[in-house]
Amino acid sequence: IVPMIVDNQVIGMIEVGAYRPWNEDDVRILIALAEIAAYAIQRESLSEQKERQLQRLNTLREIDRMIVGNFDLSSTMHFLISQIAVQLKVDAVDILLTKENSSLISYEVGIGFHQPKSRETLITFNPGPAEWIIVNNQPIFLPDIKVSKWDSYFQSMAGEKFTSYYAVPLNSKGRCVGVLEVFRRFMKNDDSEWEEFLGALAQQTAIAIENGQLVDKLTRANREMSFAYDRTI
Repeated sequence: IVPMIVDNQVIGMIEVGAYRPWNEDDVRILIALAEIAAYAIQRESLSEQKERQLQRLNTLREIDRMIVGNFDLSSTMHFLISQIAVQLKVDAVDILLTKENSSLISYEVGIGFHQPKSRETLITFNPGPAEWIIVNNQPIFLPDIKVSKWDSYFQSMAGEKFTSYYAVPLNSKGRCVGVLEVFRRFMKNDDSEWEEFLGALAQQTAIAIENGQLVDKLTRANREMSFAYDRTI
């Protein structure tokens, strides 16, 4: 057994066997092969990492263009959750929003749920961890739902068979306007890079929601002014 070492870190092992005794030349060759393999693996890993980072940057640019060019909040949110599901490799995504000057939390849009109506109904009566996130303005990462304090809540969604849950607050101008939730039906260890990308997507989502709500308010105000003017004629 020979370790594969890169920058003083063991990244793997090579295990070989033979029907004859090993000599010093065999050992030197095996060590050299282990070193070559280690650096080849590192190069491949770095290449995949760069490709992944480039793809994520392109996704954020695409979302930026969508936010600038589309003033319909509903279509923007549908676009966002579809992109989030694909780029984060998760099974379900939803966006929950708080009502202005109210403690109510509403289910706005979701994707990937087996029973979307049940999910929407559950949020109405019991928002679960989303309420904690809004109150504390902190994310929640549950790689294994069963060992978390929220397990009983997710039992209400047993039909979805979710194993992991990640949610981050949507902050706009110092106020939490909602929550971005993502779900998995399989176990996977995510790194800090994945979590940072989730945070970046949440930030973009919050900007889109802020812009969409502002446009809705302006449209409603203009309509009310138009009606008021028509009544004075």
